[in-house]
Amino acid sequence: MNHPDYVSVGNHMRLLNDNMSSKSFNPNVHFGVTKYSDKFPFATAYLIAFATEIETSATEIIRMAYADSTLRNMDNYSDNMRNWSDRMQCPSVDYIIQTTEHAKKMDDELRTVYPNQSFTSKRYGKDRYIQTINDNLDKENIHHEKITHGYKYSSDKIGLTSMKKYMCDIFSYAEVFGGEYSVTYYDRMDW
Repeated sequence: MNHPDYVSVGNHMRLLNDNMSSKSFNPNVHFGVTKYSDKFPFATAYLIAFATEIETSATEIIRMAYADSTLRNMDNYSDNMRNWSDRMQCPSVDYIIQTTEHAKKMDDELRTVYPNQSFTSKRYGKDRYIQTINDNLDKENIHHEKITHGYKYSSDKIGLTSMKKYMCDIFSYAEVFGGEYSVTYYDRMDW
């Protein structure tokens, strides 16, 4: 969250002079990583699981491997993932690093059940979006307080030059392939 009043945890590369809260945590900043190819390669769920030392079941570990295609990242980023696994020793990371045939099979099976990594789309409109999230959380037996409202903000993809120029007007952003950034602006939109 690129705003000093909001504390967040994230693993995307940050700009040097962004507006994030000093209380926010980013593993790349914590370990002084400045080279994109050396950035934190796991889904944020791994960072949280490691930091909180919460015990994860076999099912949870399999699902975490599917998040952000983490298991499949071993195909192209294995050296970097192994480097980070030395910093984060926990069962969910070991599952990725070992990359067994069983893990690949489980990942393939999850992809048939969950072909998309999101439950819904903001294009549905506010009421359907919120209802779909609640329905899917219930279907997955995830304990939660019912979501009753939400906000939609203007979003876009911009290049690095624009990102640096306008980052004060940006609420959050995530680096995407090719040097573009997916950004969310402060401007609230109608659904």
